[in-house]
Amino acid sequence: MANHQLARIIPILFTLVACVEDPPTVLNTETLKVGQRLQAWQQSKNTQAKASAHELMRLTTLVLSDPDNSAQSLLQESWRQAHEDWLVASFLAPEGSQPEIDAWPIEPGFIDALPNYPQSGLVNDRSLEITATVLRRQHMITHESEVALGFHVLEYYAFARPVEDLAIVEPNHRRRELVTIVADLLQQDIDKYTTAPATDFQAEQLIELLQAKSRLLFREYNLLGEHSQFSDNALANIRVQLNALVEILGAPVELNRYLIELDANKSETLNITLNDIVRLLSGKEVMSEEDNSRTLLLMSSLSHQFEDFSKLLPGEG
Repeated sequence: MANHQLARIIPILFTLVACVEDPPTVLNTETLKVGQRLQAWQQSKNTQAKASAHELMRLTTLVLSDPDNSAQSLLQESWRQAHEDWLVASFLAPEGSQPEIDAWPIEPGFIDALPNYPQSGLVNDRSLEITATVLRRQHMITHESEVALGFHVLEYYAFARPVEDLAIVEPNHRRRELVTIVADLLQQDIDKYTTAPATDFQAEQLIELLQAKSRLLFREYNLLGEHSQFSDNALANIRVQLNALVEILGAPVELNRYLIELDANKSETLNITLNDIVRLLSGKEVMSEEDNSRTLLLMSSLSHQFEDFSKLLPGEG
């Protein structure tokens, strides 16, 4: 009788041990929904970036057809809008994946003459034609700062050079060609990026992307002033990217729903950190030393908080 009871108990014990060693995986109900909402968000940002790039091309053409201060001011505003829209649309792109669009910082002497170097730059190198093929070949040819394409070449001409440099006179012929081609290639490259199918990220992949992006934002803030150095738009660059993060965590993407299922306390802490950063940067053109130190600390914390969530994902340690 005892042997018979033992035979019945042993399989039950093995079942209990197995349950302890291999707990069932909890399916987070938000993972697929986050992916669907993210695709819709990305598509709307792509549409806006594409429209802004076309408007930037239109105003570049306007300035070149009739260079004056009024047209230049319109070009500057259009550049700011197009660049900010691009930063949002490319927010989840891998680092360095679009160097022909937003490479920075740039070396102006690689592009054009400087006061002490009147024959420097591609504009004055008569051994090179100013064509799309040549500019693509010359872009970052031996160093990352040797930028011949993208937003920051146009920024340089819109903000750092007098509009007379684009006047319809013979000495400016090659410079005008360069600006026209750079604007046209920028529009083409953004069109190509924004018409590609949106990547189907699910919540787990999105968290890992945001961990990497938060590190990049910390690095960019630490180099404040180098991104968009001629337009003095560095703080605005950080703000628009943080606002993109706010939209991803909250409405309309609502990644927070997934994060709460992973760890409600960590989710609350992360959102408080992000909101504190946004509040510190809101409306500022220049950061005080105290606010700057506080922002650096919070941005570093944000990166570590995303890292904590990465460790909670299925398959992580």
